[in-house]
Parts: sequence; structure tokens; C-alpha cells
Amino acid sequence: MGQYVIGTYATEGEAVVALADFVARGKPLESGTATFTQIYEAWKAVHFEGISPKTEQGYKDAYARAGALHKRKMRDLRTVDYQNVIDALVASGKSYSLCCKQQGLFTQLCSYALERDLIEKDYAAFVKLPKKPAPKQRVLTTEEQQAIWKVACAPGPHRLIAQIAVVLTCTGMRINELLRLPASDVHLQEGYAIGGEKTAAGKGRVIPLPEAIHGIIAEWLAADAPVLVSSKAGTALDDSNVRRRFSKLMDELGIEGVTPHTCRHTCATEMAAAGVPPRAIQSILGHASYSTTASIYTHPGTQMLVTAASKVAWSGTEVAQTTDKPASEAETWSAS
Repeated sequence: MGQYVIGTYATEGEAVVALADFVARGKPLESGTATFTQIYEAWKAVHFEGISPKTEQGYKDAYARAGALHKRKMRDLRTVDYQNVIDALVASGKSYSLCCKQQGLFTQLCSYALERDLIEKDYAAFVKLPKKPAPKQRVLTTEEQQAIWKVACAPGPHRLIAQIAVVLTCTGMRINELLRLPASDVHLQEGYAIGGEKTAAGKGRVIPLPEAIHGIIAEWLAADAPVLVSSKAGTALDDSNVRRRFSKLMDELGIEGVTPHTCRHTCATEMAAAGVPPRAIQSILGHASYSTTASIYTHPGTQMLVTAASKVAWSGTEVAQTTDKPASEAETWSAS
């Protein structure tokens, strides 16, 4: 049987890969004539070993979407050719994620070809993806709010973080606004607090405290700490620690795709559904877009905002009314 010299390679690993390529195709690729499809088939014979069926199908779909390149010589392809495929996906309304997968195939093939001297430059490296969309925010459902309220109203290791989630949902505060809120700025009898941060419209704003959460707020105030929500040392809770505990609670409740900021979106949605005027919602949440309005028109009065917020029948309050009160000692956290 005759021998065929595929080539000379620096390492045994490179030789093994070259042999696999040769076995898959029956002949070596040549830089002058190798097409996009030929390089894809050679790459596939090596790369598809050990990957999941789902990942394999993703690459096959990406290859199919690049039909305009199939018969082109790989060495003749330039950035514009790869970019045209991506741009066509964007124009047809395909997702950012799918565009990333398409770019991923191009990157893999160019890397494979470049390593074997089939092309001189990785033009896929210069492809530009569409702007990544902002993550979609959802709101807590009625059932999810009720599940959180149930934890907030009973003794247990997650009680405090559930209370924090409830207060965030009923006030629309950002997590850091709540964690840094001085106890002295809370006027529970009048039903509001003065707080906020981040924007000019958000700082020093009136934040209504619906009656539904007065029990939680009173319990926190009883700790007689400088901040409303405090650690056992009387200091503000650590933001990252609260976020971790929030995620753990949501996991245990089977609530997916939410963060503390979801509570803020839920608050806005609930107020809008209850008929709270948009101008009042903007003021309560401290949206930056309200600053222009506030500079031109009279700022809503404190009582007006408190009254507006009271229109909402917060989901879960029936749980609070029917659950036995926990022991007097509140759960405390360390500051870490």
C-alpha cells in the first residue's frame, strides 16, 4: 500500500489533528481552493467530538444561515462578507444571542483555518455585533408576592430578607436606598420616609410607607439603630450580602428571573394598575425623567403622595393579617 505525506508538524498533537482532518476528507485541504464548506466539514470532523447534541445543532444552524459563503474560497472572504451575514440576521429581527452564535462559528472556522495556514488573517475578528439589549425586567406575580409575604410573617432564617423584599415592593425603593435609609428620616405615624439617592429627582424625596408594611417598619425601628434596617451591630447591611440572601430565598421559593430591582418594577406596575397618577409614580420612585417636570410644575405634596400610594391593595397583605406574629426577637444579621 502506498504512502501519502500529509505534511510536517511541530508537535504530535498537531499531527494527530492533521491526520483526523485527512481521514475525514480523504485528501488534504489546499489554501488556494479550500471553500468555506470544505473548511467547515474538516473543522466539524474534529470539533463535534465530545460536544452536546444541542451545541452541535447550534453550529449546524449557524452554518446553514451562512449559505451565501458556502461555495466561496475561504482565503477570499473578508470582514464585510461575515458582517453581511450578521447584518442580514439583524435586519430580519433575529436576537442578539443568535448573532453571537453566528459570530462564534465564524471565529471557530477562521481560527481553524489560520492555524493550518489556509488563510492569512482572521477577518471574523473584526465583525461587529448589534448593541446588546438591556435585560428584560419582569414583575412579581400575585402568587409570588404572597409567597414572599408568608416568609416575612413567620419566624425563620429568611424572614428578614423576605421583609426587605416586601418593603422594596411596597415602596419602590432601590435596594441601596433602603439599606442606607436613616431611621431618623422615617415618619411612620405620618406614613412616609424621606430618602433616595442616585439622581437629583431621587434624592431627598417623599417615599410613602403603605399601611401594609407598618408592622415591619415598626419592628425595624424598635432596634433603635442609626439606619432603618440594621445588622446586629447596629450598622447598615452589606449590599452584596443582601443580594445573595435574596437570591437564595427566591431559589427556595422557586421564583426565577428576579433581582431586588424586580421589586421596584413590581411597585411601579402595581401603582399604575391601581390608578395612581403617572406624575405621582414618577415622584415616588424618583425617576430622573421627573426632574424636568418638577422644575416646571409644583412638586406633589407629601400627603398627596401618601394618599396616592394607599390606593394599592398590595398582594400578600391577607397573609400578614392571618399569620401569627413571630417571637419578639427579630432576626439579626452581621454586617458582612
